[in-house]
Amino acid sequence: MALTPKRMHLKFNAAGNLVGRPYWGVEVEISKDGKQWTMVMIVDDEIFEIKSVTRKALLTAIYDTGADEVMTCNILNPDAGEFPIARASKGGCCDPATETYHSM
Repeated sequence: MALTPKRMHLKFNAAGNLVGRPYWGVEVEISKDGKQWTMVMIVDDEIFEIKSVTRKALLTAIYDTGADEVMTCNILNPDAGEFPIARASKGGCCDPATETYHSM
């Protein structure tokens, strides 16, 4: 799978920076200054700044964030409690906390 800004749900803003929310609880802004790329990534209210020579390295860091586990629950069985799910699946059709999961 090719890592592209479009696949990561990133778009260009008015300043020419790539911005977006690729995963649940993750906000990203990527800018380029000369030959250096800089990414500011906010994950669960923690701010990370990453610098790289290549944009691909930054996109890989975003992709790796999607494998982090976050907690979710089953909306049809809340007594079962919370359990971990990959951040990339949170809020989508593979998340039991969404109606989409149960209507498939």
